[in-house]
Amino acid sequence: SEKISQAITPNGDGKNDTWIIEGIEQYPKAHISVYNRWGEAVFTATNGYQNDWAGVYKNNREILPTGPYLYIIDFENNGKIDLKGWLYISD
Repeated sequence: SEKISQAITPNGDGKNDTWIIEGIEQYPKAHISVYNRWGEAVFTATNGYQNDWAGVYKNNREILPTGPYLYIIDFENNGKIDLKGWLYISD
């Protein structure tokens, strides 16, 4: 069972600065999406994930507003949702 961080605090203090999904390196094809409360995709990883997303909008440097975000993970990239849940971004 993969342990998925439920919160990111991207303030540069070295703790919870990026979103960590333990064991994700075992899934090089993983497709991951994170959505805001209006259903807009704010982050997508299509060929695996390096545990390096710092809560920024798409790939720019602008940190997303504080609040809950829905994540969806498809480990094999086969169109089947393997995990979904909520992630909270705060500063």
